[in-house]
Amino acid sequence: MKTYIVVFLASLTIYATSCRKEIEPVTESVYDYNISEIPNLGIVLEAGGAAHFLKTEDQGVNWTQSTGYPDNLFASVVLNTPNTAVAVGNDASNNAVAIISDDDGKTWQPISVPTSKITGTGLTSVAFGSSLSGIAVGSELVYSGDGGHSWKKSSYPNYYRVFTSVAFSSPTNAVAVGYSNIFKTVDAGANWTEVNNPTKSYLSSVAFTSTKNGIAVGYNGTILQTADGGTTWTSIITNDFSDINFLSLAFSSATQGIAVGNDQYQTSYIVQTTDAGVSWHIVDNPYSNFFLANVNFSNAADGIIVGGYNNSTILKTSNGGTTWQYINHPDNKPLTSVAFSTHFTPYNY
Repeated sequence: MKTYIVVFLASLTIYATSCRKEIEPVTESVYDYNISEIPNLGIVLEAGGAAHFLKTEDQGVNWTQSTGYPDNLFASVVLNTPNTAVAVGNDASNNAVAIISDDDGKTWQPISVPTSKITGTGLTSVAFGSSLSGIAVGSELVYSGDGGHSWKKSSYPNYYRVFTSVAFSSPTNAVAVGYSNIFKTVDAGANWTEVNNPTKSYLSSVAFTSTKNGIAVGYNGTILQTADGGTTWTSIITNDFSDINFLSLAFSSATQGIAVGNDQYQTSYIVQTTDAGVSWHIVDNPYSNFFLANVNFSNAADGIIVGGYNNSTILKTSNGGTTWQYINHPDNKPLTSVAFSTHFTPYNY
């Protein structure tokens, strides 16, 4: 029973060096599923001027297109309950926008969000730590305590910051990353403090495998690891990922994860870990000419990658990310985000 949303807008093994911190032992029991009441329902949001929706009822094998939500560019989507989805992005004037659906994506309503401190970016990522507590980031940090129906401006250092990704490690603790910044909250997004980024590299995505263990990825092959819930981070030194600009990261279990990215020639890469991020290897990608933007999983086996540069791309795995196949779908515009209602979290919720 799986629900997911996509929002439009040579094998090389890599090992961490001795500079890494000890990984906290984790088991499958720390993960919980947010089970959909509608079996195998999936929804896609296209990041285009018309922002069309795509739907699937067979875990992403077949897709149909429905009426869109016009004049907005959506960057990220999440399902925080079996029936509720929130998508964020920017409007035609580059102001932050958010929409919400309480009926499995059939209809959407706009949500008022606080004005961004920095114009031109809008909101780029949204996540929920529970069915009620959510955080959205971009040119502003905002938080919700009512399931995404209303949003408040967070308190954080008042200087230029633009964030690209946010992830919860517990119902109250979360980390936001972007450019060379790492911020942490311990009160579900109301207040934030900055923590040190040891590389100063551009960071694009962050995810947690347990309440303590997390991974962040970014440009020039950057992979960072935390073993204390995001308070301190160390660099995982890799052999030859320096040409890859990682854009997205997701874990399918406590130990297995996938990162996707592209090099300067728009060649795409799919990189896998089976030990919670300690070591990484490139998996075979027969679609390396397709720009890859985002990855997510509904369980330990089934996952979707979306992207596209001048086209629209959906790749599917049924074995945890070891192999991928192209999925035909009725769209021709880039896709930027995929989310599932049945997703792993590093704690029960």
